[in-house]
Amino acid sequence: MGSIVRSIAALVCVSLLLWGIVWLLNVSNPLVMGLLTLAAGIAILVWTLQTQSHDREASLESIEARLAREQNARSQLLASLANDIRKPIIGILDAAQLLSEEDLGYRQRDHVSTIHTSAESLQSLIDDILDLAEVDVGRLKLRPVVFAVRAVIEELLAPYVQQAKLSDHKVSFFVQTRVPESVIGDLERIKHVLRNLLAYVTASDEGDVVMRVSCKSRTEDVVELMFQLTAEGLHSGTKAPPKMRQWETGRGMNLARYQSTSDLGLAISAEIIGLLGGSLWVSEKGANCPRQVSFTCKFPLAGVQTRQTIERTQLGLIPDLPVLIVREKSDRSELEKSLVQWQTVPTMVHDGESMWAKLESQHAQGEPFGLIIIDGHLPKDDSFELCAKLKANQRYSPIPVIMLTTANVPEDAVKAKKAGASVHLLKPVTSARLSNAIMTAVLGRGQYQQMRKDLAAAENYVRALIPPPTTTPLRIDWRWLPATDLAGDALGFHWIDEDHCAFYILDVFGHGLDASLLSVSVLNLLKSMALPNTDFHNPSEVLAQLNNRFPMEDHGDRCFSAWYGIYDRKNSKLTWAGGGHPPALLISQNGEGLQIEQLASKGPLVGMMEDSEFESAEIDVPSGASLFAYSDGVFEIETPAGEHTKFEDFVEFMQQQFQQEDSVLDALWNRDREIRGSDVLDDDFTIIEVKF
Repeated sequence: MGSIVRSIAALVCVSLLLWGIVWLLNVSNPLVMGLLTLAAGIAILVWTLQTQSHDREASLESIEARLAREQNARSQLLASLANDIRKPIIGILDAAQLLSEEDLGYRQRDHVSTIHTSAESLQSLIDDILDLAEVDVGRLKLRPVVFAVRAVIEELLAPYVQQAKLSDHKVSFFVQTRVPESVIGDLERIKHVLRNLLAYVTASDEGDVVMRVSCKSRTEDVVELMFQLTAEGLHSGTKAPPKMRQWETGRGMNLARYQSTSDLGLAISAEIIGLLGGSLWVSEKGANCPRQVSFTCKFPLAGVQTRQTIERTQLGLIPDLPVLIVREKSDRSELEKSLVQWQTVPTMVHDGESMWAKLESQHAQGEPFGLIIIDGHLPKDDSFELCAKLKANQRYSPIPVIMLTTANVPEDAVKAKKAGASVHLLKPVTSARLSNAIMTAVLGRGQYQQMRKDLAAAENYVRALIPPPTTTPLRIDWRWLPATDLAGDALGFHWIDEDHCAFYILDVFGHGLDASLLSVSVLNLLKSMALPNTDFHNPSEVLAQLNNRFPMEDHGDRCFSAWYGIYDRKNSKLTWAGGGHPPALLISQNGEGLQIEQLASKGPLVGMMEDSEFESAEIDVPSGASLFAYSDGVFEIETPAGEHTKFEDFVEFMQQQFQQEDSVLDALWNRDREIRGSDVLDDDFTIIEVKF
C-alpha cells in the first residue's frame, strides 16, 4: 500500500513539473501535453515495479533466513529432547538385560522380554524423531558396514517371536537362497526401517506375520534385495491380494501429514530407503486385504579383495597358499603338519641353492610362492644372509618371509628384523603362534590387527547368544572355547514353557567365518523358536525342519552335526534326537553304584540329504543325575607324539570326575590341555552340563 501512495505522489509531482515546463515554454498544444503526461506515467510505473521487485526479494531473503534459523533451531531442539529421552530408555534396556541374566522363571522371563521389547519400540520412535530432524535439514547420512543379512533378521525378529508365543499368532521369515550371506550397508538404519515396518504390520493384530527376503537383481558389485512383510491373518488364503501404492518421499517436517506414529515411521523409512537406492510400497487399507509393506534396497557387495580375505581366512589362515619352507632335513615339527591341515601347499627344501632353484622354477610356471619360511639355523647357509639376499632381489622381495628363531639366542630376533623378515617366530612352533605369524606376514601387521579386532568382536557376539549359566530350576553350566578366531560349534538352552526345557549343541564342519555364520543362524532359530510349523517339544521334528531349512548346497557345502534334547520336569523324562553327533552322557548314582547312559544320535548329518528322518528316544532321569552334551573336540585330542585319545578314555574320565566335588568341565579342560601339551587345542572345546 505504501509503494502505491508513493507512486501516485510521484506521478502528481512529475505531472506538475511537466505542466510548469510547458507553461514556461508557452506550449498550448493539448496533444503535446497529453504525450508528456503519458510518458511521465510510464516512467513512474516502471520505477514503481522495480522498487516493488527489490522490496519483495529482500523480504523473501529475510523470510527464508528466518525460516532456516527456526528450522535449524527446531531440529536441534528435537535432537536435544530425543537424546534426553533416550537416556532413561537406555537405562531401562540395560536393566532388562541384567534381569534377563538372572535366574528367572518362565513367566518372569516373558515379563522381562515385554519390558525390553516395549523399550525398544519407544527407542525406535525416538530414532524416528532424530531422523526426521536430520531429513528436515538435509543431514541424513548413511554409515555403511558389512553385515550378515540372515543373522540380522533372526536377531531382529527374536523379541517378536517371544511376544507371539503369548497369543495364537506366529512370526516367521524366509530368505531366498540367492540372497548373499553378507552385504555392505547402514546396519543400524536397516534395523530401524525393519522395526518401523514390523510395528506397522503388527499394529493390525491380524494374525501370523511373515517376512520374506528375495534377490531382485544382482551384478558383480551390487545386489538389489526386496523385503516383504505381511500380516497374513488366520485365514489368509481367503483374502484378496493387497493393492500397493508407492510411498512418497521428500515430505519434510510437515507433521500435519502424519496421522499416527506408524505414518511417521513409514515416512522416515521411505527417506532411508530412498538413500539406499530403493522405494517403499504400502498396501491400501481394505477389509478383505492383509496389511503388507515391501521395499527394495541396493547394497554393495564386498569388493574382490574383501571377499578373498573372508574366503581365505576360514581357518584363521590362508588355504591354497603356496609356501616354501627352507629347513634342515632332520627337523620335523608341528609346522608341516599344520600347513597341510590348513590346506596350504607347502614345498620343502633344505638349503639356499635349492631355495633359489625352486623360486625360479615356480616363477617360470607362473605360480610364485606366497610365503617363505626360513629356519634361522641352516647347516650349509647363513639363514639371515639368505633372507637379506631375498629382500634385495627385485623379483622376490615382495614375498613375505618368516624367520624361525630360538629362544636361547635372543639376538636372532634382531638379525631377522635387519635381514628384512616380515615376522620372526620362536621355536618350538605351535599351531596358534604359526597361525598368527602367517596372517601377520601375508596381510601386514596393521590389516591383521584390524582383522583380529573384528574377529574378536564377532566371537563376542556369538558368545553373547549363549545364555549365562543358571542354578534354578536346573543347574546348567557350559564351556565354549574356540580353537580359532571363529568357531563352528554352538550351544544353547531355553525354557519352551514352564515344564519343558530345551538344550542343544551343534558342530558345523570347518571353522572361520562361514562356519560361524551358519552356526549363528541355526542357534538364533532354535533360541527364538522361529521355525514355522514346528513342534519344539519334538526333537526329531526340530532336526528334520533344520535339515530342510539348511541344505548344504546352499551353505557352501557345509552341513553340521546336532544333538537336541527336551527335559520334562513334571515327569522327569528326557527326550532327545541327534544327527551325526557324538552321544550325550547321562550319569547318575543309585544303590547299585554309578550308572552311565550313552544317548546316541541315530540320524544323519543335518543338511546333508533332503527329507532325512530323525528318530527321537526317551529316558527316565533320576534325581541328581547329570547330562553332558559335547562336540568331538572335547574327546578327540592329539598328543605331541601324533596319537589320538580314545572315546572310552573320555567316558572313563567323566565317570571318575562325576564323583568329585570340583567342576567336571574345568577338570576336563585341564585334562585336554595337558594331553595336548598346549593351551590351544586343535578343535573347538564345547560342552554343556545339566544337573537335574
